[in-house]
Amino acid sequence: MRNFVKEGYDLDYPNPDGAAALSAGDPLRYGDNLVAVALVDIAAGVTGSVVTEGVVTLTKLGADAMEIGDRVFLDHANKRVQLATGSDGGSPDLAFVCAGVVVEAAAGSGTTTVKVKLNVSQPTA
Repeated sequence: MRNFVKEGYDLDYPNPDGAAALSAGDPLRYGDNLVAVALVDIAAGVTGSVVTEGVVTLTKLGADAMEIGDRVFLDHANKRVQLATGSDGGSPDLAFVCAGVVVEAAAGSGTTTVKVKLNVSQPTA
């Protein structure tokens, strides 16, 4: 097929000039509707590899007890996922993006990470 480019498991992410540097493992918004996780450290103004598919371990809001199949949303300002939707309150005020679904239950208080299958079960508009 002549128009096939690549599988799409990993993508190039151009971290804008003036943006915060990303560390490998940091979750981020990839456009308006996808969540990605940095595979490498990505300085401001540099392009680096991110993953947009598969199961990843992400930092979660400590108080949230999460069950298999729960939708979780990326609070990109705090680099964590949580059960509630919302926005970051910044300028511009960016809504949380659905990061995916929980694939292994995670207790509330005391548990800081959760396993998430990325970019599935996106909410409908």
